Amino acid sequence: MPCCGLTEYRERVPIKYTAAGLVVFWGGFAVAVAAGLLTCWLPWGRHVLRWCGAFLLALWRDTMRNPASVPARWACRLSGRLLPVSPIAAEWVFRHPEAPVVAVTVVGIAVLAGAVWLCSFLV
Repeated sequence: MPCCGLTEYRERVPIKYTAAGLVVFWGGFAVAVAAGLLTCWLPWGRHVLRWCGAFLLALWRDTMRNPASVPARWACRLSGRLLPVSPIAAEWVFRHPEAPVVAVTVVGIAVLAGAVWLCSFLV
């Protein structure tokens, strides 16, 4: 923290308030998307959907490209570990910190889907 007195205002927020804020925030976003989808044939509905898409893109870029974010720090560590193995892959991960996050998510979903599919044969 900077040395301008901000550390004394640092306080943990109870989880119920955090969850309530998330519900209100993403609930409002879901209402906007639903309204845009229900009125997508009108210019207003298309405008709402464009606004929602631009908001998600800005949120994604801000989260992934912020050097202090968790995905960016993980990508920095991963690129450092990849450097002796493959400098090209290390550079790509360093320049695109969202790639490992997306790849891990896609692989995780594929593994879960494969496990469910395999269990369907065993039952």
